[in-house]
Amino acid sequence: MNILNREILKLAIPSILANITVPLVGIADIAVAGHLSGSAAIFIGGISIGSLLFDMLYWNFSFLRIGTGGMTAQAYGRDDMSAAAATLIRSVFVSMLIAISCILIQWAFVDFVFLFVKCSPDVRALAETYFHIRIWAAPATLTLMALKGWFIGMQNSVIPMATDLIVNGMNIAGSIILAMGLPALGFSGIGFPGISVGTVAAQYSGLLFAVSMLMLRYRKKVFAGFSLKDARESFTGHEMKRFFNLNADLFIRSLAIMGIYAGITVISARYGDMMLAQWLPASVLGGNFFAVDSFVGNSKGNSQSNAVAYLGLSGESIFGYHPFSYNPLTDNAVRTYKILRPRYFDPAYRSIAYNFAPGFYGFVRVTLRGCKRGERIRIGNLVYICSGEMDEQAFCRFTHQYARQIVISGDRHFNPDQIQDVEALCL
Repeated sequence: MNILNREILKLAIPSILANITVPLVGIADIAVAGHLSGSAAIFIGGISIGSLLFDMLYWNFSFLRIGTGGMTAQAYGRDDMSAAAATLIRSVFVSMLIAISCILIQWAFVDFVFLFVKCSPDVRALAETYFHIRIWAAPATLTLMALKGWFIGMQNSVIPMATDLIVNGMNIAGSIILAMGLPALGFSGIGFPGISVGTVAAQYSGLLFAVSMLMLRYRKKVFAGFSLKDARESFTGHEMKRFFNLNADLFIRSLAIMGIYAGITVISARYGDMMLAQWLPASVLGGNFFAVDSFVGNSKGNSQSNAVAYLGLSGESIFGYHPFSYNPLTDNAVRTYKILRPRYFDPAYRSIAYNFAPGFYGFVRVTLRGCKRGERIRIGNLVYICSGEMDEQAFCRFTHQYARQIVISGDRHFNPDQIQDVEALCL
């Protein structure tokens, strides 16, 4: 593995490990709600709708993490610590403004969303309770987005990982204890509201940890020469305009993703509480995305255009197949751009001719079913020996040719009915 790949993995792996814990939080909340006295479907539905309300808010502001990370990485690449500090100050300030706005509009926002989300009155009441308690964690949640993006931009993904682990761990423990109580200590819990209270406590615990790490690791390195005048200049028109211009596309992307997620949840709610309770969105392992974002910014700051140009291949070689380029870990073949079906076929005795007029350059892939083990089938110039599995595909990937007609035949065991599909893969 080359140096570039190691650098990407160094940033990506901690983020991936932290994101693995995210589904555990949702699972814990669902498990706690399901064990509360009352209808489990109603409690779980309340959490689903309540989580939807927050996702509709927070996902729209994901640029606080992504954009902050990119701008910080560029400053880090230039070794401009003043610019890195200014980016953090600006991002935290914007985070606080957004958080205060979310708190002020919480009642109007809930009423607006429920114009489109149809659910039972019981589910709505629980969702509103969940939302109005958890909304007070908005300053911590949004500020953590900015801080974690800044840490990753500074090429440090360990602190964000530790922060996520603390937040998620505290969330699980707090929700269980506050909702279900500790009978051994005589605490019976506060029921459903305890789930959201545990989330609020977890977010502020994570914020406290992140700020502590910021002071311990970067107070002298980044903020030593940063004055109040520098802080004021962080909010000049040019810098603020650049900040929002950079994140405009990310905001639109977040709206699109949120629209899909919200749509599925809304449709589930229309089918009743039980269907809604079964809709538990999966978390995406986005560690590689944050790593690439940070690495590209750092390379741009360093003016390492070659590293940025190579990144598409390097990221693919680590994280797997990409449909529009090649993967050096799997093959050196070019990728197909079109799949053709035969225009017609001409059956004959113990053979079938498939016509792909006007022709193609590439290779043929044949899907077979019911072949005997060891049976030989000739596909053009290819002789394929069957494995005897129920379904199998025969093709010669590394031998490319121009062809218009392909004749398929076989030995004495061959039956034309064994051919399920014939495709021409164009290169």
